[in-house]
Amino acid sequence: WAFRLEGAHQGVWTYDVGSDATYFSPTWKAMLGYGEAEIANTRQSWEDLLHPDDRARMVETMRRTTAGEFDGIECEFRMRHKAGQWVWILSRGRTVTWTADGRARRIIGTHTDITSIKNYETQISRLHERLDLAISAGQIGVWDYDLVGETPHWDDRLHKIYGTDASLVRNLDSWSSILHPDDRTRVLTAWEDAQLNHNHYEDEFRIIRPDGEQRY
Repeated sequence: WAFRLEGAHQGVWTYDVGSDATYFSPTWKAMLGYGEAEIANTRQSWEDLLHPDDRARMVETMRRTTAGEFDGIECEFRMRHKAGQWVWILSRGRTVTWTADGRARRIIGTHTDITSIKNYETQISRLHERLDLAISAGQIGVWDYDLVGETPHWDDRLHKIYGTDASLVRNLDSWSSILHPDDRTRVLTAWEDAQLNHNHYEDEFRIIRPDGEQRY
C-alpha cells in the first residue's frame, strides 16, 4: 500500500498519538526539498514548517482529531520548502485505531502537492476579476442559455439594460416577448439557425422594456 502511494507521488505520514511518534515517508520529505535524514520524524517538525497564517488552524484541527471529534482529515495548507518558497499541500488522513474513551490512538494520511493547482486557481481568479472589470466598464450584459433545459441566465447588468429581473426572464418566450414586434421574427429565425447549424450568433435588434422605453 505504501509502495503504491509513494509511486503515485503521495507523501505518507502516520501519527501515534500515545507515544507522539510520527513517520514521514521519503516522498513526503522530498515534496519539501528535503532528504531522508534532514527532517526529524516528530510532530513539531511538521508544525515548524507550516505557514504562519495556517499554523493555528492546522494545530487546532489536529487537536480536535486526536480528541476524537473528527474521524478523518481533509484540508489544505502551506508548508515551507527547503528552498524558501511555500508549497500548497492537500492533506488527507483518517483515524485507524482508537482508545477506550474514543480518542484517536493512531492516524494515517497522505500529502499531495497541489501548488500548481492553486497557482492556476489564482490566475483564473485574476483573469475573472479583469474580465468583470472590463465588462462592467463597457456596460456589457452577459447571458448564457441552457439548450437542453431551455433555461436562460442573465447577469445583473443585462437585467439593468432590459429593465427586468430574474422573475421576468425564465425562458426563451420571456426574452422574445421583449423584442420589438418588427424585429422579432427575424431575430428568432437567426437564433434558431445558429443552433441548428452551429453558426456564430451575432445580431442587432430593438427591445421594448417593461417601462415602455425602446432601446437598441
